[in-house]
Amino acid sequence: MKTLINFIPFGLAGLAAFAPIPAAAQDLAGFCSATPGPQEVLVFYLGYSGVIIRTAESTVIIDPADLLLASDIEKLKPLGVDLIFYTHGHGDHFALATALELFKATQAYVAAEPSVASQLRGKITPSRLLSAGAGKTLNAGKLKLDLVEGQHIGPIQLIRIQAGDIRIFHGADSGYVPLSAFPADVAFLPTGSPSPTASPEAAFRMASDLKPQAVVVFHGSAAQNAEFEKKVRAGLKETTVVIPEPGKMVKITLRRRP
Repeated sequence: MKTLINFIPFGLAGLAAFAPIPAAAQDLAGFCSATPGPQEVLVFYLGYSGVIIRTAESTVIIDPADLLLASDIEKLKPLGVDLIFYTHGHGDHFALATALELFKATQAYVAAEPSVASQLRGKITPSRLLSAGAGKTLNAGKLKLDLVEGQHIGPIQLIRIQAGDIRIFHGADSGYVPLSAFPADVAFLPTGSPSPTASPEAAFRMASDLKPQAVVVFHGSAAQNAEFEKKVRAGLKETTVVIPEPGKMVKITLRRRP
């Protein structure tokens, strides 16, 4: 993986739990060999808003940009990747060459903001390419995808993924948009830098709408992450904050919903 701070444990009794992983299992090979339980979400953080997410039901890669090397992609092949999703075409989220390598290795569904999908058209099997326009609900195999138009410099699509009983939201590096119609169990939210639209306040407002058990923050500075965490401590006492480290794995254990 390309090299691009430690994730900070924070939680209260009764909240979603997350735990550090032994050092020997933290790399991508360890992530790929782990087995998530029915209420667990495994997260491997690539950098920026790039994540690999595993549940007992599925494996999803979002905004990997060019952060995966050929050797990393080889490690992912046995997982059976279900979906690769691109929120928009900026270089810290999408790289054409890496996207094509990932598809060749995994044959996963590739869903992307329409201008990104147009770059992939003719290069990816048509039945595996999904143009993810605002307001759409799409099916990618066993996954249900709800698309939400974000707020950024240029077009951007945010996504809620239903993987079995687990609802996962990814906010790219968007500013605030109303999200109360898309409740989530785990939310990946940007706190700022280098995005001109994301901020701790925008992320907090998104989290207030989504009401997730856990928020994984990314695409922000250490100070912005800390500011967001402070807001959550004060205003969303049933939400756990996770601050991941690039190249490391985090395991989130969710409470069962009523």
